[in-house]
Amino acid sequence: GALVMYGTGDQLSPKGVIFAGQLINLYTSKMGDWAYPVIAIAAMATMFSTTMTCLDAYPWVLTETFFPKLKRGHKENPSRILMIVVVVGTIILLKYFSGSMRFMVDMATTISFVTAPVLAFLNYKVVTHPHVPAGSQPGKGLRILSWIGIIFLGLFCLVYLVWRFVI
Repeated sequence: GALVMYGTGDQLSPKGVIFAGQLINLYTSKMGDWAYPVIAIAAMATMFSTTMTCLDAYPWVLTETFFPKLKRGHKENPSRILMIVVVVGTIILLKYFSGSMRFMVDMATTISFVTAPVLAFLNYKVVTHPHVPAGSQPGKGLRILSWIGIIFLGLFCLVYLVWRFVI
């Protein structure tokens, strides 16, 4: 992807729709005209499924995170309110920052790098929690590999942040 996007010398548009068209055309130029419908459908499916996943799953995850004792189906379930917060937050982000695709991509990348080690650690804590049966928990070798991965993600996050904001 990076070679296709940055190897051409073309200036990519900061406007989302034009950027998407340029991206599809870049891949089509490398693969041939026959690939245009395949790439366009894949791009649309990726954007649509990501949007639907975030819209559906994120409020439930937030509910489970901030209200773990609340039972599903409870009449005061805050997931609907959290869905509205997510939608309003997304609209605000798009309204004020959609003019710069570079900013949007940079923000998403930064958030991904910063949250990756935290999410990896939380995942480790979940699969090694006493509530998980001992036979279902990872063995010693996988636990060591997990810690190596968490440390690597943390160091990579620090390198990225220094490179992005200091250098």
